[in-house]
Amino acid sequence: MRELPQGWACFPLRELGDITGGLTKGKKRRPTDRLTEVPYLRVANVQRGFLNLSEMKLIEATDSEIAALSLVPGDVLFNEGGDRDKLGRGCVWSGELPLCIHQNHVFRVRLKHGLIASYVSAYGNSDDGQRYFLGSGKQTTNLASINITTLGGLPVRVPPIEEQLRIVAKLDALQSSSRRARGALDSIPPLLEKLRQSILAAAFRGDLTKDWRGAHPDAQPIHLRDNEASVPRKHLWGSGRTADAVDASWGVLPTTWQIGPMSMKSSDFVDEGVTVLNVGCVQRGRIDLTKADHLPSSRARDFDRYTLMVGDVLFTRSGTVGRCACLADGLSGALMTFHLLRVRPSASRCVSEYLMYAFQGCRAISAQIDASSVGATRAGFNTRLLEEMWIPLAPPAEQRELLRRVSQQLGQLDAIHGAIARLQHELSEMDRSTLAKAFCGELVPQDPADEPVLLSSGCGGDSSFTPNSAPPISRAVAKRRRKRTS
Repeated sequence: MRELPQGWACFPLRELGDITGGLTKGKKRRPTDRLTEVPYLRVANVQRGFLNLSEMKLIEATDSEIAALSLVPGDVLFNEGGDRDKLGRGCVWSGELPLCIHQNHVFRVRLKHGLIASYVSAYGNSDDGQRYFLGSGKQTTNLASINITTLGGLPVRVPPIEEQLRIVAKLDALQSSSRRARGALDSIPPLLEKLRQSILAAAFRGDLTKDWRGAHPDAQPIHLRDNEASVPRKHLWGSGRTADAVDASWGVLPTTWQIGPMSMKSSDFVDEGVTVLNVGCVQRGRIDLTKADHLPSSRARDFDRYTLMVGDVLFTRSGTVGRCACLADGLSGALMTFHLLRVRPSASRCVSEYLMYAFQGCRAISAQIDASSVGATRAGFNTRLLEEMWIPLAPPAEQRELLRRVSQQLGQLDAIHGAIARLQHELSEMDRSTLAKAFCGELVPQDPADEPVLLSSGCGGDSSFTPNSAPPISRAVAKRRRKRTS
């Protein structure tokens, strides 16, 4: 451990206050129990350095549970864990609700006098605290957790009370500026998404290439065969409407549609082999191979008819219906699962990327998807629904020009997204650096006259104790100060 600054001490958290677990949801009750419904804090509410009370839940508790688990201003809250980024996440309860208790996955620390709650919370959120939790907690591949014993062992570097006050004041000022900057950055992506949708909507209304059509009056439209032009307009399954609501002059996209194999089982998958794309792999406009599965070559031969080719458009048919991406170079020969639909457009009629963007941003197509998706709790789509979808087809030359313009404009939005991500990363690094300096004694000036902390008895739930007020000092410290000033 790094050397402590002058006047600092190091204590395990269990010596700094009383640590309590919360109430278990679904706890068995006796018929005679008198229950009261009260708000309670969950892991989702306890963020790193602040509380999110937008989605509060209620729980039934007895009078004794309410008395034992109620929160008072100045209580420090830490998460048990779950996802690794939630491990040991901590904040301070400031009394936002007149009555609130905490669940069993949130630990309450009621500090002794001589300590400031927001200082201890910030220490748990620092790199020192997070390294301790990750090194001492229980971990699996993606999950991590701590218990009361682990939390109680957190070694907290404690400066004199006067320096705690200076550190907290400085952290509040710097982190307030950081939160404002982060809030401003967070407001931009939703605006960019609206702009993205506007660009795609304009593209498939024909507005984006209106000037191009004026300059190219001889551009030839797609000609459908006679039997395709007379395809009857069928009801969209479950929609209560027909394809008449879509402009028939668009024509129907003549493609080969297939659905992935239902007989492919998770028990068949191996660590290496033929790549199998699932619904999680198909993100908006890209393939995420980190979520792919694999089949041994001997087993993959059973699914040859579900083999993919470069240029195939993959469409998610369950969960988030309509997410789509084009199969990129290097993935030819991969397989797909049941939750994906494959579209292999005729190259002479429709460019793959054109169809992908149409799925993403053409409002008439979105309306058809929304009206046709089925499933009580989870949206679903099938091959027939996709076959009967009406697609706006521009002439081949205009498709290429439309793609050029869409790619150019969306590329500019992607560049802005990248800049925002870099700024957000810099803010996070700045916050980490600020906390590191705070707990090394480098954030605020040190005063040799500051008295070291001597812990007195616990605060005992004193409701006058607030996170940013200085708790009473011990009698020994007060006595030394009187001698020094006399």
